[in-house]
Amino acid sequence: MLLFDGPMAGVLGLWGLSLLGVTVVGVFAYRLWYQYGS
Repeated sequence: MLLFDGPMAGVLGLWGLSLLGVTVVGVFAYRLWYQYGS
């Protein structure tokens, strides 16, 4: 568990957070495009 105590935890947390953010934005943009797009 030592790997997840130091900087690795911050890197993984940041990566997971950015991945989640990209997913939410992608789904929202896709739904918006599907509803109003051509």
